[in-house]
Amino acid sequence: MKEFLLLATFLPMLSGAVDTPILPANIEINIIFPRNETYSPADKFPIVLALQNAPLAYDFGFHLLWELRNLSIRGSSSDFIDSESILRSNLPIRVPAPSKTLFIVNSTDEFTSLYQEGIGTYQLTWYFALGQNCTRDGDFINHSIGARLAEGGLVFTIADGGKPANLTAGGPCPPAGAAFRIQSNITGCAHVDDSGVQAKPCNIVINDQLASSISAQLPLVTISTTSAPILTTPGSTTSTSSSTDLPSSTSTSVTGNNAPRGGPFQTAAALLAGAAGLCIFLV
Repeated sequence: MKEFLLLATFLPMLSGAVDTPILPANIEINIIFPRNETYSPADKFPIVLALQNAPLAYDFGFHLLWELRNLSIRGSSSDFIDSESILRSNLPIRVPAPSKTLFIVNSTDEFTSLYQEGIGTYQLTWYFALGQNCTRDGDFINHSIGARLAEGGLVFTIADGGKPANLTAGGPCPPAGAAFRIQSNITGCAHVDDSGVQAKPCNIVINDQLASSISAQLPLVTISTTSAPILTTPGSTTSTSSSTDLPSSTSTSVTGNNAPRGGPFQTAAALLAGAAGLCIFLV
């Protein structure tokens, strides 16, 4: 488990008033970075997810977990690499809900602490749950606490000669994520419906402004620091797959000692340099 520092950074040019969500409304999760690509090793490799319609998730409480596994040593007890768990209840009261999207911005240093500097194939998966959700069954209401509502994931490769980490290189839209609908509020319990809900990843536009905002929150790439997660906000949601089969690209479902390396994510964000951290910025 990582130690982390929690910071709040506000982006006035992007911020707006947070309205009470009107139901029915959808929640969506997307993986912003990495993509299903081959990347060069980096001391601080970014992992960025987005939670669309975050105010609604804040209202009901949420749990978002991502895990990283090394598929090159599959079947071994050591295939687990890294993870991060974000609980709404663990976020400081002083950090308000975002106006639209929450970006979870992490980085891991495990690739350069592994054999051959992390060369291999990796699976990133994520899982999303609300604090409680309800479904109607005739005249009855089924109540669940912490049930998984969405999951997704993708596979990427770390290799010498691969691409540097670049948030905008994959195009303006993230891959399609997983989405589900909250139909109504049943006395504080989310009435969830996942039938026929289409993900809308292009609600998030990955432009230079967003990339710069996210990159500025990442720790300075150094050999000495440990992995640092970051949370941010402008809009999307993703889910991960718990399948042990190797996905061909992206999968989502609703169920519920050398010179530092890195690409455009190598910023002078010294506020997190030298310390692992979870940073939340709201836009």
